[in-house]
Amino acid sequence: MTTAQLIQYLRLNVNVQMPDGSQDSAYLSMSDEDILLYLNVVLTRDFSDIPSLEYLPSKDVYPLILLAKKELYYALAVKSAPDFDLGADNNNYLKRDQRFQHYLKLIGQADKEYQDYLDNGGGLSEDGAGNTLSSFDVLLSNRYYTKRYYDKGVLPAPVLYVDEVTGDSVAFHWTNKTRKFAWCNVYLSKEPIVDEYKIGNSKIVDKSTLVQHFIDARQVSLRIEGLDPSTTYYLAVEVVDMSSLTGYFQVDFTTEAPEGGE
Repeated sequence: MTTAQLIQYLRLNVNVQMPDGSQDSAYLSMSDEDILLYLNVVLTRDFSDIPSLEYLPSKDVYPLILLAKKELYYALAVKSAPDFDLGADNNNYLKRDQRFQHYLKLIGQADKEYQDYLDNGGGLSEDGAGNTLSSFDVLLSNRYYTKRYYDKGVLPAPVLYVDEVTGDSVAFHWTNKTRKFAWCNVYLSKEPIVDEYKIGNSKIVDKSTLVQHFIDARQVSLRIEGLDPSTTYYLAVEVVDMSSLTGYFQVDFTTEAPEGGE
């Protein structure tokens, strides 16, 4: 999802109808920049290994939206809290109390949804492997090569970040969180590399160039040189665990134009 889509998704998932049927003007007056703030707060706090929303994996959209809803509800609950005694005006006190209790209930609902997500395999495992199976369906480390592990295991979910692009090179790094790392491949091409609809175990397009093969899980960065200037390239990382479960991440970038050229 793009940042704009995440903002829209959060807006669609927020309930701003008050108990009397009116719409909360404090929320309706919020700009997209205001909404973006809550998304970034959650990203920084709960997804600290992801540098920006543009890199958010699709598997993390749902929990991020739930947590951002909570932050937004908390802010709306106290948005109109006055600096004077609420009990001074019984009518206003009642309205403000209803508003506060309304948002507390919505926060509780978001809390329950998030807990259900965790109870059903969401979140991170103890080894940081990403979404995991429920505790009643445990996968043992000495059975990585079995069909059961392949059928029930969680796909590796690498994320690829481009750090620097010049006229003839690109420097990048990637995350490598998997239950039991086997190897990693880096591909480069002037055409898309990953085809999710490709039949077979590998989703890598056949004509893609294999740049590097790694068997060291700690090797998570690389620089590729000798590229053509003013050219769009596709870059992909393929991570495989010991049961042959495979995850992919693809980005594209354009090299800089030569000095004095177009």
